[in-house]
Amino acid sequence: MDIPWSSLIDFNKYCWVDYRYIFGKFCEVPINEALITDVPPSSDAKLPNQHENERSHRPPVLTNITALQHHGSHDSDESVTGLDLVEPLSTTKMGEGPTSIFCIKVKTTSNSDICKLSNCDVDCASSLENEVQVIIKEVDCKDVDISPLRKLMHDFFDPTTSYDQARSMLHDMNEEAARKELFFIAGEVLSNTMLEKDKKVREASSIRQSLQHMNKKIKELCRKVQALKSLLAEAENEAKDAKLEGSVAAKEFDTRFDTDLSNGIEQNKERLEAMRQDLINYKLCLD
Repeated sequence: MDIPWSSLIDFNKYCWVDYRYIFGKFCEVPINEALITDVPPSSDAKLPNQHENERSHRPPVLTNITALQHHGSHDSDESVTGLDLVEPLSTTKMGEGPTSIFCIKVKTTSNSDICKLSNCDVDCASSLENEVQVIIKEVDCKDVDISPLRKLMHDFFDPTTSYDQARSMLHDMNEEAARKELFFIAGEVLSNTMLEKDKKVREASSIRQSLQHMNKKIKELCRKVQALKSLLAEAENEAKDAKLEGSVAAKEFDTRFDTDLSNGIEQNKERLEAMRQDLINYKLCLD
């Protein structure tokens, strides 16, 4: 997979800043010497006079970087080859003389700022987009063509934006599904509660009807008890009256019996006395 990744240019000093880490992978940049039009001098070494003459007559141009080509698949823990990108920079127009300034070192605030894209994921890529846009605005000038860089930034951040939109849509769908599931569960709970309520109402109605029926029976039994109590009282009164009458009758019978008995004894006594006298007279007659 070829990654068309350009170096970022510092607008103030036209310094080329190399990003060696892309998407957490190491990129190896092959240098095509045929496409390099100039070689920057080092800080210690001096160029021969012939090179200086050639450079003095060479028009100040800003060459594009040779294509960044990713050779093979490299893991994040493997070693990388250095990016020896060399670009001649000019601050004057054609014919104004050699004023090319070459970067000796990479100008960055810190290594963490240089390698932000190497450790970024989809979540932090959105936050880095604004920073990258600021850097692009700083390096954007009429002498530099950064359209490949803009296209690369667009190709890099557009999937991130699409992913954020898809994730937001999926999150909304998940929330909607969760709400529907909660509504469904709440509906089932409500239905079960209503069924249980209806069942309890029917049971309560049946118990109420049974209680009313039992109350009616109890009232009828109470009336019967009252009637029986009144009958019992009447029977007791009648029994008392009968007992009194019986005692009176018994007394009267005893009285009459005694009277009859005494009257019969006297009569029998007189009769027996008369019979004894007759027997005495008869005996005398016999003598």
